[in-house]
Amino acid sequence: MGKIGDWKILAFLGRGGSAEVYRAENVVTGIISAVKVLYRSDDRARARFKREAQLVSELSGVSFPRFYGAGEDSGRLYIAEEILEPAELPCDDAAVSRYILDVAHAVEKLHIRGFIHRDIKPGNVMVRPATNEFVLIDLGLAKEEGDTAQYKKDTLSVVDGKAVGVGTPGFSAPEQFGGGKIGAAADIHALGVLANTCFGGKPPKAWISIIRRSTSSIPEQRYATVAEFVLAVRRRHVARVWWILAVLVLTTAALIGLSFARTRQQAPEADVKAESEKPADKALAEALRSVMYEKYREEVANATNKWGESIKPLDKKSAEEAMKGGKALWL
Repeated sequence: MGKIGDWKILAFLGRGGSAEVYRAENVVTGIISAVKVLYRSDDRARARFKREAQLVSELSGVSFPRFYGAGEDSGRLYIAEEILEPAELPCDDAAVSRYILDVAHAVEKLHIRGFIHRDIKPGNVMVRPATNEFVLIDLGLAKEEGDTAQYKKDTLSVVDGKAVGVGTPGFSAPEQFGGGKIGAAADIHALGVLANTCFGGKPPKAWISIIRRSTSSIPEQRYATVAEFVLAVRRRHVARVWWILAVLVLTTAALIGLSFARTRQQAPEADVKAESEKPADKALAEALRSVMYEKYREEVANATNKWGESIKPLDKKSAEEAMKGGKALWL
């Protein structure tokens, strides 16, 4: 294939279940793009491809590939999109959070338009080199939620002569292979599996409940919306921050009480003040407060508020005063 439409084929990039992708140059503008060419000729595949072209053109931008054009040449349908790079899976807490939130943002945009992606997986997440943004690609399986006619057609696909579910085993939700109704919960399931994959199946404590809930085999038990899932990811460290601060305050209060009790038992009333200020007691209290405060700072470093902004930790004195006053430190 030397040329399709206004695109001169430069190199073969890959082949999927229904299309091939080429690196190409626009003979008019000189733009370099990835041109996806449908090689299947059945009506169902062509209808899906045209729907994908329409969606890519509408969603072109931050979270999806930039759209450069689509058309048909000698019976071959094609879509020209921005060239993107494969994204490596992150593995540490902060990097996984950024990766998952970028993908979730794209999925939420899709859901707002009334569509479900149905094939969220590492291979469909690319990176835009210029900005280092993660981009969700391949809208070929996207379906309009509530489209009963399309749902009946897409419940099963045929691959190598065998009936299989729609999506990728291991990432797609159980209902995509068991004949259940497929809704937004299916994409939330895939987001949870994606996060778990980043951690190699061994997520840190802050992620365990998020992954467990989003990947429930029962759709109704998952997060109700992507926005709810995103909020859980952003606030994954909040509970631990409160716990650490509470322990910090309780430890301080206990040490003060212990010191006061000892002075009442061991010293005359006139010497209570002097006894309570023994260097050893003060040093022990300060050491314990310092340990708990450092743990608080570590947790806050990875937390964000409800707007997704980084949280600036309070100094030690302000943290203790805020907790005593019952003030929230991150919202």
